[in-house]
Amino acid sequence: MTSQGQTYRVRLCGVDVPAKQDGQARKLLKKLTDLTDEEAKGLVVVTVRSDGNTIRAEVYAPTTNQDEETSLNAELLAAGLARTTGESCPNRETFQSIEQDVKEQRLGLWGHQ
Repeated sequence: MTSQGQTYRVRLCGVDVPAKQDGQARKLLKKLTDLTDEEAKGLVVVTVRSDGNTIRAEVYAPTTNQDEETSLNAELLAAGLARTTGESCPNRETFQSIEQDVKEQRLGLWGHQ
């Protein structure tokens, strides 16, 4: 992300994407691309914490309804492409609930258990 001429690395708060899954990584990239559509005017980055050039944040993408945004953090969890961390985030309980639902449905990361 670039803001006021400075480049920052944004990590999604409360969400971990396992690095070892090559096929899942492609799904993740497609999901993020779909959510951050090229025509989108911009993402909303709600900073939870920052450390130098790295920002931990909840990130929201605009939807077709201009009054709403979609949480990228929650969407990745709902698709089974990520898991929650113990990290304290504003929507931590919501993220944990989404992950539990996905586990019960055996989707994504949880489909091979």
